Amino acid sequence: MKKVPFLIVLILFFFLNLNVLVYSANSTDLNETDAGITPESPFYKVDLFWENLTLKLTLNNQKKVDKLTNNANERIAEMNKVDPEKNLEWIDKLYDEYGVSLSMANDILSGLVCDGKISDEKLAKYQDKIEKTVLNEENIKENVKNKLNQEIVEKVKEVKVDSYLTALPLSRSKEDLKKLNELKLNPGLIIKLQSLVHVSDYTLDEILELDIYKDNKKVKEIDFNKLEQELGLSKEGLIDNLKDFNKVLKEINKDKENNVNNENKDKDKEKLDEIKEKIKDKDENKGKTREVRNKK
Repeated sequence: MKKVPFLIVLILFFFLNLNVLVYSANSTDLNETDAGITPESPFYKVDLFWENLTLKLTLNNQKKVDKLTNNANERIAEMNKVDPEKNLEWIDKLYDEYGVSLSMANDILSGLVCDGKISDEKLAKYQDKIEKTVLNEENIKENVKNKLNQEIVEKVKEVKVDSYLTALPLSRSKEDLKKLNELKLNPGLIIKLQSLVHVSDYTLDEILELDIYKDNKKVKEIDFNKLEQELGLSKEGLIDNLKDFNKVLKEINKDKENNVNNENKDKDKEKLDEIKEKIKDKDENKGKTREVRNKK
């Protein structure tokens, strides 16, 4: 008997929420993402159930990236609707879920790139969507930001760095991809390492020799505290520089499409070189360490 009322509620919820689902799917402005049903509503758990169900039933990985970024943006919209004074626990939970959805989108997109299962055009579309989802996090209201658990904030910062590395519109070396695949690294790490090669001016071999990985992990992952020691940049510094790098790369790619003259190309290259200079080693001792590595 209990199954019948639940089914009725589920059907009613579907029709009530249909407009929100259609709007989210078609909206191009992430600042206008509708929060839909918020955690304060008794229907919120049904909303999450429906969201998770549709994600599990989505077999196409490109569409999964779409859904995950939509979910991440919805979490931000929900955070801005919830009163942080009354629902502090929900604020942290929503922010954590934003990071989890974005991280999953990064991993799936990285897998598609490593397996060669996505066209350049589609890749550019999803990279742009991931970047916009990261930028959308800046729209969290100040009174909400100030209440966030700092441990979760640091965790999401790492996801933001991952996202910018995943979203860099690079012309990725097939030779490097093959080499990294042969090392049996996970796709997410492969894409991040390739991006670090471009933004840091290190060679792939040098990047692989850096002490930047988490200890005691079965799956190799970047330790951002170690990465900071090696590159001399904090997570915040990396986020700012990667954001700038991404912007300039898009300008370069746009210039290529429009056959822009060499003068503009030279200016774009200068901008990239300036950003790389910021990311280079700032510590003299690390520079010496790098020289030693190069001699080996």
